[in-house]
Amino acid sequence: MIKENKIYALRTFLVLDNYQTVKTSDHLYLIQFISKTQFTEDTRTELPMMVYDFQPFDMLHAQRVVNDKKLIDVVGKVICKSGVQNHIISGRAERMMELTLGDP
Repeated sequence: MIKENKIYALRTFLVLDNYQTVKTSDHLYLIQFISKTQFTEDTRTELPMMVYDFQPFDMLHAQRVVNDKKLIDVVGKVICKSGVQNHIISGRAERMMELTLGDP
């Protein structure tokens, strides 16, 4: 099981063009695990755990063009939420809730 905030050495996986419509990264390539993929935890401490590019909400909100094909992580406080709503998306019933986030 891969755990958050851990570093792993991977073996036997595919490297593909980043073909996804909604991307978790804007990198040109993605890694795809297959049934033979092996990973072992790397316990070296000199590797950086994460690289963040924090931006305040007003800076994100002020962007004239938003890349809606890239997912972003958001750190914030829920300041308002809607009730659960039912929507049909690509022919499937989905339950959604709208959240409004503010700076923590």
